[in-house]
Amino acid sequence: MIDRWRLQPAAVQDLLLAVLLGAAWFGVAAYWEAHGWHPRNSDLWDLAGAGSVIVLALRRWAPAAVLAAVVLAYPVLYGGPQQSEFHLLPVLIAAYTAARRPPVDAVAVAVASLAAGLLLSTGTLHIANTVIPNRDWSRILFDEFAVAGMVLLGVLTAAQRRTAVVLAARNAELERLRAIEAEQAVALERTRIARELHDDVAHHLTALIVRAQAAERVAATRPEVAVESMGWFADTGRYALTALRRTVSVLRNSAGPAQLAPGPSLDDLPAIVARVQEAGLTVTLDVDGRLPSLEPQVQHAVVRVVQESLTNVLRHARARRAVVSLVPSAEGLTVVVEDDGRGPGPEAAPPGRLGLVGMRERAASCGGRLDIDRGPLGGWRVRAWFPGVVSAVGA
Repeated sequence: MIDRWRLQPAAVQDLLLAVLLGAAWFGVAAYWEAHGWHPRNSDLWDLAGAGSVIVLALRRWAPAAVLAAVVLAYPVLYGGPQQSEFHLLPVLIAAYTAARRPPVDAVAVAVASLAAGLLLSTGTLHIANTVIPNRDWSRILFDEFAVAGMVLLGVLTAAQRRTAVVLAARNAELERLRAIEAEQAVALERTRIARELHDDVAHHLTALIVRAQAAERVAATRPEVAVESMGWFADTGRYALTALRRTVSVLRNSAGPAQLAPGPSLDDLPAIVARVQEAGLTVTLDVDGRLPSLEPQVQHAVVRVVQESLTNVLRHARARRAVVSLVPSAEGLTVVVEDDGRGPGPEAAPPGRLGLVGMRERAASCGGRLDIDRGPLGGWRVRAWFPGVVSAVGA
C-alpha cells in the first residue's frame, strides 16, 4: 500500500490528501453540529477548512503564489471576531511548503507568514456577547512560534533533501568509481598473469625450440647429440607444462583474487643462466660485489627481466655470447644484459610482441626504470635499475 502511494505523482498525492482533509474537516463539523455543537461563527470554520483544502491541493504547483494569496487574502477574508486553534492551518501549510521549495527565499517566507499569523491572532474576541480586542499575548506568541516552527521545518526539510540528493549523487559516483577500479584491478591482474605466462613459459619454449633446431642441424652428422638432447627436451617441456597448468589453475579459480605461486628470487639466476647455456648460448653471470637487499617483488622483477632478455637473445639476436651483470649501488641494483649478436633491434620487433613492454612494466612497477640501446659487445644491451637497500644477501 505504501509503495503504491509513493508511485503516485506528487500532485496526485496532494490532491488526494486535500480530498481526505476536506472530507474529515466538514464531516466532523457536520457530525458535531448534529449532536449539539455549534461554533460561534460557522462561516469562519468553513473558511479555515476550505482554505486548508485549497492550499494543500495547490501547494506544489505554485508554492509562492499560494503563500502570497494566503498571506494577503486569508486574514482579510477571515477577519471575524472569533479565533480558534484551527485558524492558522492554511498559513502553516503554505509557509511550510514555500520554505521547502526553492527558489523561494526562506526569510521572505518567514516574514510574510509571521505577519499573517499576527494579523490572525490580534483580531477581536467575542466574550459574553461583548466584542473586545484580543490581548492574550501568550496565545499570540504561541501562534507566532507555531508559524516560525513550520517555516523552520520547511527550511530543514529542504536542506535535508538537498543533502540527500548530493549524497545520492556522490554514492552513484563512488559506485561508478568502484566499478572502474574493479575493472582496472581485473585488467591489471590479467596483465600480470599474462606477463608471468609470457616470461616463464615462453622462456622455456624458446630454449626448447632453439636447442631442437640445433639438434636437427647436427642430427645427420652427430646423432648422439640429438639423442642427448631428448632428455633435456622432456625436462624443459615438463617444466613449461607445469608452469602453464599452474597459471591456468589460477585463472579458473574464482574464489578470491588470483594468487600465483611464489615468484623466483635472485638465487634462481644461476639455474636460469645454466638452462640458457644448455640451449646453446654461452652466458656469463657477473656479480659485482655484494647484492643489495631487495623486496621479493623486486627480486621477481629482476629475474623476469634477465629471463626475458636472454630469451630475446636466443630468439632474435643471432648471438653466440651474452653477459648478465648485477651491479649494486647505494640506491639499489643495476642489471645489464648484453650480447654480441647482429640481429635486428627492438624497433624491428613485429606488432604483438609483448616482451619489451612487459620488461618496462616490471621495472616501473617496482619504482625502477629500463632502457635498451646498443652495447659494447656489438649487440643490444638491456639496462635496468631497481631500488633497494644495501645489505648483503649474496656474493
